[in-house]
Amino acid sequence: MSRLVVVALIIGGVPVEAELYNFQLSSIISSYLSGPVGINGQVPQQMAGSSSIFFQAGVQYNIDPRLIVAIAGAESHFGTDWGACSQSGFNAWSWDCAENSFSSFGDGILAVSFHLSKWLLKHPTIQSIQSRYCPTGDGGCDVWMSNVTRYYTLLGGQQVYGVDGSITNLTFVPTSSPGFMSQSVRSAGSIGSWYGDNWYQLGTSFSGTLQSLTIKCSTDGGNFPQLLTDPFFYGSVTLNEFSDPGYGSLTNSYPLGKICTPVPTIITVPNLNIPLLANRYYRLDTYEGLQNASVTLFGTNQFGTAMWDTFIYGIGVVYYTYTFYPYIIGDGTP
Repeated sequence: MSRLVVVALIIGGVPVEAELYNFQLSSIISSYLSGPVGINGQVPQQMAGSSSIFFQAGVQYNIDPRLIVAIAGAESHFGTDWGACSQSGFNAWSWDCAENSFSSFGDGILAVSFHLSKWLLKHPTIQSIQSRYCPTGDGGCDVWMSNVTRYYTLLGGQQVYGVDGSITNLTFVPTSSPGFMSQSVRSAGSIGSWYGDNWYQLGTSFSGTLQSLTIKCSTDGGNFPQLLTDPFFYGSVTLNEFSDPGYGSLTNSYPLGKICTPVPTIITVPNLNIPLLANRYYRLDTYEGLQNASVTLFGTNQFGTAMWDTFIYGIGVVYYTYTFYPYIIGDGTP
């Protein structure tokens, strides 16, 4: 499996073919925000630490994360100029300041990404977004579109022009590109296990340094479901590496943590720095220790190989395989 992402920009008119996504995008956003790009040359350190959340929001809501960064630049110099909203509310996007106070920049990124992804259905260009977000004539809005476009371009947005002067759209669509694990369908749920352990074969030929991994999961079932609200009992996920196609010889194990809550959630695990080797085989393993509870992953049942187990009286534990491949988006450097 591999990954390609379509992300780009329309400024007016009809969308044209999108550019190829740069899979170092999280690092690009982090590097840019780690520089003196804030007001009076300040470094927006708090927002710089949220680059993985920008990426997660892009995947989750199908929107180019560079747009969300660029609007924060136009509205508040990336959270360093609080002329519109209160600094305590982390609303670097001036998103209805009176109504929206966030607990962190991460919460703000997710909220603004969600709402703007809905806007794009009717406002697919920066120009048309401005007509609702910051109409010309309001204070400071005359330069809003040019500022957002400038920041978008500085972050690497390729302006690929069509014959009418339009630029490609602002959607963020994971598909496939060499080197990283990727599967963007999440319409099916995996089968739960009696003993709480499941595995999902991801395959081989991946290469590069995996910086973050995004999956959708939940933990449910069992004899004591009330305990699942305690983070101690959240289901855990591990990326395991094997040297053989039969997944028999374990060479490395990379725990991703207890990340699966009782509520189905798309979660991005950042700062992994896992070296992927093209001649190794990779598998996601999940585990939940509560009796008869299990981790559910979301993905597709059209291909892939996964395992679930059950208990049969007189026999004991029985293992089954079935067709399933998890929703998974890997991001990193080649």
